[in-house]
Amino acid sequence: MELLEKTRKINKLLQKGDKVEFNAIARLLRDVIDANIYIIGRSGEVNGYSLISGFECAIMREQILKNKCFPTDYMKFVMDV
Repeated sequence: MELLEKTRKINKLLQKGDKVEFNAIARLLRDVIDANIYIIGRSGEVNGYSLISGFECAIMREQILKNKCFPTDYMKFVMDV
């Protein structure tokens, strides 16, 4: 998939103007850039996510995705960067 085609797919989804579906955005981004995608709020809540096929990380699955929230210390570090 070429860069222009990837950009068009992202723009098409963002321009729908409907209610924001974070999981749909995450799936599209996952497919376009072939990476795990996490859409998180400022306080660390997971609004949407999508994982690449075959992803196995017990820490992410048990501590982050199960609770739908990133740890406070992690968020503080990220927000300070």
